[in-house]
Amino acid sequence: MFLHEKQLFIIIIIKNQHILYMKLKENDIKYIIKTACSLLKEDVFADKNKINKKTKTIGLTYNKAGRNYGNARRTDYLKTDKMDAQNSDTYEVTLKGGITSYNITDIKGTEVMHFFKRYYDDLKTEIKIDDGDTTELYKILMEKSDFNEFMETFKNKIEFVVEHYITKNNIDVSELKGISIFPIESSSRFNEYMAKFLTYMQVNNLPIQLISKNMLVKDLRNFEADKDFIKKNKDFYNSSYTEKENPEYGTVQNQVDTALNRYHALKNLPMLINNANFYFGKIMSIYGNRNREDDSISDKRLRTLADYFMAYYDNLHSCLALSYTDTATNQEKHFMKKTILVQKKYSKGPSIDDRSKRIWNMVKPLIGNEISTVTGKPYKIYDICGWEPKKFEIKKLKDSVRMGVRNIYNPNEDQEMVRQEIEKANNTIFIIFDDNISGGATLGDICYQCKELGIKNLCPITFGKMDKAETIGTIRLNKPKDGWNM
Repeated sequence: MFLHEKQLFIIIIIKNQHILYMKLKENDIKYIIKTACSLLKEDVFADKNKINKKTKTIGLTYNKAGRNYGNARRTDYLKTDKMDAQNSDTYEVTLKGGITSYNITDIKGTEVMHFFKRYYDDLKTEIKIDDGDTTELYKILMEKSDFNEFMETFKNKIEFVVEHYITKNNIDVSELKGISIFPIESSSRFNEYMAKFLTYMQVNNLPIQLISKNMLVKDLRNFEADKDFIKKNKDFYNSSYTEKENPEYGTVQNQVDTALNRYHALKNLPMLINNANFYFGKIMSIYGNRNREDDSISDKRLRTLADYFMAYYDNLHSCLALSYTDTATNQEKHFMKKTILVQKKYSKGPSIDDRSKRIWNMVKPLIGNEISTVTGKPYKIYDICGWEPKKFEIKKLKDSVRMGVRNIYNPNEDQEMVRQEIEKANNTIFIIFDDNISGGATLGDICYQCKELGIKNLCPITFGKMDKAETIGTIRLNKPKDGWNM
């Protein structure tokens, strides 16, 4: 690009190696430069100028003024333009029921966000960096001064948001007894730490208190279709689940019904796992008192061990025998082991393998030819360890399905604790804090549960807004043409 006789030119080299000259006016080129620079501006990003190849680390840069260059991973950053503008403007998302969620940053990719999410757990976050020759993992670091500046700006932004919420809803501050902050239960401690950090806010001199994260719990006990919401959006739910009609996937409603069938089929899973763990304890009691030189025990105890093994085996395979109906194809489907069963954290692979082989060799002479009443096949060697059900992950459901269900969260079964937390929340601004939002189904469900409990002045705030997954592999999913009817 060069200047000639008050005209700007751009030279573009195309595939066939011909050169195209484009004459542009000065205002045109200024617009192009401005647009390009805005695309290059990421406020929190892994900075290629902060790479240490010896230690395999890369530093995050937070620059809220000027243009940022040098993102080592252009698809992964936090956009903080609205946070840095100290006013009430945020990335807003409308939730079911018409409630507005205020989202402070715009999250692109995942790893920079994961750095913040894992920060308080002192867990490392790595990001793939392509240096032109190889692609390697680098541990993300951030200068404490930059981190503290980011957090202070974040807190100040939320003060603006809460003040805006009070004004927008014509709330009489004199009738408020304070601000409540409810951190949503998460896989990390990020929400809890952020909630504690936000207790240092200054909003109309209102006192700030924490609400127990255990007031609501994520479980399946009341998991159901959100019939009211589906009715409001019935044309969409009766339409194809994929952009192009595909009988394998059926309608959006088919997918909602299948999800419900799948998770309702797992209601007996905890009981079966508890039974298996009971017999695991019995097995280990006998195994622990064996002759360690040759694994020998008395005939009577060996018979008991064999009985315990069969009971353990049958209960675990009863988990795998659970089934549900795919309503799109009307087929019965079973669960893969890895999708419903998880070895307890204290379990170690080598020790499990060793004792499983030893125990099987002990009981095989007694039960090797017996048929399991569950599988209809002979008993076989199996991992001997403690088990727990794999946690329900709403994120595994696509957005259109997530929006069509509710009661992902439910009030804690400790009714007295819930009553006390509700009493604390009365006559306060009730901030619901979560690490991120995509489609808004989870946050919308939490707001629904809070409303059902009688809590008012709901103000959902998240660390940032994330893009939604709208595909299954290469298959694009259908979405409401005119948006959701909330």
